[in-house]
Amino acid sequence: MPLVKYTVGRLLGTLKLDAVMDHQDLLAFGTLGLIQALQSYDPSRNTKFSSLAMLRIKGAIIDAIRALDPMPRSVRARARSR
Repeated sequence: MPLVKYTVGRLLGTLKLDAVMDHQDLLAFGTLGLIQALQSYDPSRNTKFSSLAMLRIKGAIIDAIRALDPMPRSVRARARSR
């Protein structure tokens, strides 16, 4: 769980997610990512668990935000580029 809190804190600083979602929601989605990492981790590949877990946690949070966003990513990208 400290890895989830750390990853959420980093995302809050870079993506300004506090306006989009509650901190507890971000922790919940991050926990789902941690569970996915636990299920898919293969120690025989000689990788650190924390590396995989951080990617899964961040991906789960971003996927949840995208699922709740009614606007397609392409429209947001065009709006940002202007």
